[in-house]
Amino acid sequence: MAALLFKVESLIESVFPRYTPLTGVLASLKLTDQGRELLEKGRLDDAIRILEQAINLNSSNGQNYYYLAEAWILKGVLRQASEFNRLAEQYLRGDQAWEDRVLKQRERILEKTL
Repeated sequence: MAALLFKVESLIESVFPRYTPLTGVLASLKLTDQGRELLEKGRLDDAIRILEQAINLNSSNGQNYYYLAEAWILKGVLRQASEFNRLAEQYLRGDQAWEDRVLKQRERILEKTL
Protein backbone atom coordinates (compact mmCIF):
# COMPACT_ATOMS: atom_id res chain seq x y z
CA MET A 1 0.00 0.00 0.00
CA ALA A 2 2.83 2.42 0.83
CA ALA A 3 4.43 1.78 -2.58
CA LEU A 4 1.15 2.57 -4.32
CA LEU A 5 0.74 5.78 -2.30
CA PHE A 6 4.29 6.84 -3.21
CA LYS A 7 3.55 6.25 -6.92
CA VAL A 8 0.36 8.28 -6.72
CA GLU A 9 2.15 11.14 -4.92
CA SER A 10 4.95 11.06 -7.52
CA LEU A 11 2.41 11.16 -10.33
CA ILE A 12 0.58 14.09 -8.75
CA GLU A 13 3.83 16.01 -8.27
CA SER A 14 4.84 15.43 -11.88
CA VAL A 15 1.51 16.79 -13.11
CA PHE A 16 1.19 19.55 -10.51
CA PRO A 17 4.71 20.54 -9.45
CA ARG A 18 4.95 22.39 -6.20
CA TYR A 19 5.57 26.09 -6.44
CA THR A 20 8.88 27.13 -4.95
CA PRO A 21 10.51 30.54 -4.88
CA LEU A 22 13.04 29.23 -7.40
CA THR A 23 10.33 28.28 -9.89
CA GLY A 24 8.89 31.78 -9.53
CA VAL A 25 12.28 33.35 -10.19
CA LEU A 26 12.88 31.14 -13.24
CA ALA A 27 9.42 31.84 -14.61
CA SER A 28 10.00 35.56 -14.04
CA LEU A 29 13.29 35.43 -15.97
CA LYS A 30 11.55 33.76 -18.91
CA LEU A 31 8.88 36.44 -18.85
CA THR A 32 11.56 39.14 -18.71
CA ASP A 33 13.08 37.76 -21.92
CA GLN A 34 9.67 37.55 -23.56
CA GLY A 35 8.88 41.11 -22.53
CA ARG A 36 12.20 42.39 -23.87
CA GLU A 37 11.61 40.62 -27.19
CA LEU A 38 8.09 42.07 -27.46
CA LEU A 39 9.50 45.50 -26.70
CA GLU A 40 12.08 45.10 -29.48
CA LYS A 41 9.27 44.18 -31.87
CA GLY A 42 7.31 47.29 -30.92
CA ARG A 43 4.51 45.35 -29.24
CA LEU A 44 4.45 47.73 -26.30
CA ASP A 45 1.16 46.78 -24.66
CA ASP A 46 2.02 43.07 -24.81
CA ALA A 47 5.48 43.79 -23.40
CA ILE A 48 4.01 45.78 -20.52
CA ARG A 49 1.56 43.00 -19.69
CA ILE A 50 4.29 40.33 -19.69
CA LEU A 51 6.74 42.43 -17.68
CA GLU A 52 4.08 43.15 -15.08
CA GLN A 53 3.53 39.40 -14.76
CA ALA A 54 7.28 38.96 -14.30
CA ILE A 55 7.24 41.51 -11.47
CA ASN A 56 4.38 39.66 -9.80
CA LEU A 57 6.56 36.54 -9.71
CA ASN A 58 9.80 38.26 -8.70
CA SER A 59 9.54 41.89 -7.71
CA SER A 60 13.28 42.27 -7.07
CA ASN A 61 14.40 41.84 -10.70
CA GLY A 62 15.33 45.38 -11.68
CA GLN A 63 15.53 44.54 -15.37
CA ASN A 64 11.75 44.28 -15.47
CA TYR A 65 11.46 47.85 -14.23
CA TYR A 66 14.06 49.03 -16.75
CA TYR A 67 12.18 47.44 -19.65
CA LEU A 68 8.86 48.78 -18.37
CA ALA A 69 10.40 52.26 -18.31
CA GLU A 70 11.50 51.71 -21.93
CA ALA A 71 7.98 50.72 -22.93
CA TRP A 72 6.48 53.78 -21.28
CA ILE A 73 9.09 56.05 -22.92
CA LEU A 74 8.08 54.67 -26.29
CA LYS A 75 4.40 55.19 -25.45
CA GLY A 76 5.20 58.78 -24.43
CA VAL A 77 4.02 58.38 -20.84
CA LEU A 78 7.04 59.91 -19.18
CA ARG A 79 5.71 60.08 -15.63
CA GLN A 80 5.22 56.29 -15.65
CA ALA A 81 8.61 55.83 -17.35
CA SER A 82 10.26 57.92 -14.66
CA GLU A 83 8.71 55.86 -11.86
CA PHE A 84 9.85 52.56 -13.37
CA ASN A 85 13.30 54.04 -14.00
CA ARG A 86 13.48 54.94 -10.30
CA LEU A 87 12.60 51.36 -9.34
CA ALA A 88 15.14 49.99 -11.83
CA GLU A 89 17.81 52.16 -10.23
CA GLN A 90 16.85 50.86 -6.79
CA TYR A 91 16.95 47.18 -7.73
CA LEU A 92 19.94 47.31 -10.09
CA ARG A 93 22.18 49.22 -7.71
CA GLY A 94 25.58 47.55 -7.54
CA ASP A 95 25.54 46.22 -11.11
CA GLN A 96 27.68 48.78 -12.94
CA ALA A 97 26.60 47.85 -16.46
CA TRP A 98 22.92 48.14 -15.55
CA GLU A 99 23.50 51.29 -13.48
CA ASP A 100 24.96 52.94 -16.60
CA ARG A 101 21.95 51.88 -18.68
CA VAL A 102 19.52 53.15 -16.06
CA LEU A 103 21.34 56.51 -15.87
CA LYS A 104 21.25 56.91 -19.66
CA GLN A 105 17.56 56.00 -19.62
CA ARG A 106 16.89 58.65 -16.95
CA GLU A 107 18.72 61.23 -19.07
CA ARG A 108 16.52 60.32 -22.08
CA ILE A 109 13.41 60.71 -19.95
CA LEU A 110 14.55 64.12 -18.73
CA GLU A 111 15.40 65.25 -22.29
CA LYS A 112 11.91 64.30 -23.48
CA THR A 113 10.34 66.11 -20.52
CA LEU A 114 11.97 69.44 -21.44
